[in-house]
Amino acid sequence: MKQPVYLLRHGESEWNAQGVTQGQTPHPRLTGAGRAQMVEAADFLALCLTSTDAVRVTSSDLTRAVEGGEVVAARLGASQLVDERLRERHFGLFQGTNHRRTVSWTGRASAVALAHGGVERRPEVVRRTLAALADLDPAMTHVVVAHGELFRLLPGGSAVGEVANGQVLLWDGRSVQRL
Repeated sequence: MKQPVYLLRHGESEWNAQGVTQGQTPHPRLTGAGRAQMVEAADFLALCLTSTDAVRVTSSDLTRAVEGGEVVAARLGASQLVDERLRERHFGLFQGTNHRRTVSWTGRASAVALAHGGVERRPEVVRRTLAALADLDPAMTHVVVAHGELFRLLPGGSAVGEVANGQVLLWDGRSVQRL
């Protein structure tokens, strides 16, 4: 990639605040704290950019990411696109349930058991995410507003550990890096 791609996890959503697994559930909105996290992230990104950078914000099509992308695009004076390939991993039967239980169960379960529960397979998540990243215009700097699990599953993503709401990472075309 010629230009940097900043990966930004959406701000705190209503379900994050309640400890509920979201997955591809479309409707949880950002909380006030989540909007503030996005403002803070946008201000940090503004420090990373030069005045000549052409910037585009691309977000997942899930409400919490779209809202976060709107905040960032407005603060940076950038355009925003939405790409459904940047959706969070589908967590099947776990969506709408206690997140601690989801993490505990999915951490112990085999790929077969996860598929039986409707959890999207890791290779599929990585394939669609890498395809979306590969389609970004290489002449622009990009901010991708999406989801923590998506970023952790990318090459090098597991090394960054837990991705907090509003956290900015860098994708160099090969791996994820913490800023």
